[in-house]
Amino acid sequence: AVASTAQVVRPEQRPGSIAGVVQITADRPAIGATVTIVGTVLQTLVLPDGTFRIDGVPPGVYDISASGQLYRSTTIEEVSVRASQTTTLTITLKPYPLISDVRVKTPWRRAQPIYESSSSVSVVKTTDAPFIAGHSIERILASTAGVGLNGGLASIRGSSGGSITVGSRVGLFIDGMPLTSPDMGIPVNAAIPLAAIEQVEIAKGSATTLYGPGVISGMVNIITPDPAERERANVNIYTGFYTDPGSSDVRWWGSRPQRFSGAELMWTQRSKSVGALVAATLISDDGYRQHESGNRYNVFGRVNVFMSRGAELRVAGILARHEHGPLLWWRNEDSALFASRVDSTNAPVTTSLRTLSAEYRGVDSKSFSFVVRGTLQAVANDDPRPDSSSQRTESSRYIGEIHLTSYLNRRIAFSYGGLAQFELGESPMYGDGLTRTVGGYCQMEFTNLQDIVASIGTRVDLVLMPGAEDANVLELSPTVGVAYHPVPSTSFRASITRGYRAPSVAERLFNTSRYGVPIISNAMLGPEQSWQGEVGSA
Repeated sequence: AVASTAQVVRPEQRPGSIAGVVQITADRPAIGATVTIVGTVLQTLVLPDGTFRIDGVPPGVYDISASGQLYRSTTIEEVSVRASQTTTLTITLKPYPLISDVRVKTPWRRAQPIYESSSSVSVVKTTDAPFIAGHSIERILASTAGVGLNGGLASIRGSSGGSITVGSRVGLFIDGMPLTSPDMGIPVNAAIPLAAIEQVEIAKGSATTLYGPGVISGMVNIITPDPAERERANVNIYTGFYTDPGSSDVRWWGSRPQRFSGAELMWTQRSKSVGALVAATLISDDGYRQHESGNRYNVFGRVNVFMSRGAELRVAGILARHEHGPLLWWRNEDSALFASRVDSTNAPVTTSLRTLSAEYRGVDSKSFSFVVRGTLQAVANDDPRPDSSSQRTESSRYIGEIHLTSYLNRRIAFSYGGLAQFELGESPMYGDGLTRTVGGYCQMEFTNLQDIVASIGTRVDLVLMPGAEDANVLELSPTVGVAYHPVPSTSFRASITRGYRAPSVAERLFNTSRYGVPIISNAMLGPEQSWQGEVGSA
């Protein structure tokens, strides 16, 4: 037997649509602009021909905002939407090429103008100087004000001191997904798909409230582009060499110059219901410091499935491999190109990463949206040396999270959600380890308050560390901030935030000898906390 049901929807309850054109002049479309229904989660990008369309809009009266990196933001007030009808608009934007109109996703986990952020955020775009032949994520970070590198690890405003190798205080993410080793807690820079970068967002200051532990001093968020409406492919091949230091005493490689070369590939296309993005990077680098040469490759792929009512399914995966030296210390300050004599084996280490993520984005109504994501990640270091001196590690991370956005009205929005995370590791250096984290957060945001944007929120995490003296730790991470932008080209900001970083599996359980120095396990090691305040302008 077959049973069927039908639901009768009254015409006045049927949603309407908003469509039209966003232009600079009658014959110049405002390419790259974004159209947003103020006070709701409904928005869309303007197509290359300048047209846009937003479906599923409940009948009512709305304010419509249009903005973009190269345009002055414009708002059309009191636009009426009627049931089962399409409201047509023509929006004209004035060119306004200021950095203030850049939109960032990191501070709120959704796209907003950068001048509304109450914390400092630096943005590096692919058109900026660091994106040149032979670039790397390390060089991009090193070119950013307030960011330094210690052993290839980012240190924001000197927060990491001189420590390297284990337990970074700066998190690395791609589209909000972590790219740090589960056991060591350090970023896997080799996994970044250089050809698929739309922009790099660097948040300076604790981002614990929305992103959890591991970002006590800031975070680097790699933003990848949406699939292109038209098929697009990029190929970049380069080669070069390191200049001669001028003295044969420090030229450990002899007369042959040290070279580097690489290739970057990217392809993307979108149909009405499916979009795809594939990127790959291959780098061969002789290096200029002894025993630090490295070859790396990575492949990044993402499929977007566009559904009815604005819903979207995203499935992304990363494969990466980095062959590098044993990360030895310099011999001394007078021999910066030579490695330490302590470790005589100089065995290379290979770091590999595999990540699979599935994400569902839903829009339940004009004022509510949600994101559900599951992530599986495995990171391994292969070392051919025997166990007594081996740096071999195997670790994995399992994450389930949900993030929700609700608009109470056009001035008040809530961002809230929860996360469960499991991190496991195994190595001759520390045995077996496990860390579990369960947390929830809520942040209230006030917008459109006479050029003022304010936020207040908190996060609660329960960190479970079996084997530690204090095995169960409860952390509370509040935040409050305000930004004032009298004109789009100028903003003033102030914020105060509490952050924390739980010790990594390796930090708690290390029992080995590195560079002749014995390292023993510390069951008393607990999370580190910080309070950070900032006042600034841009």
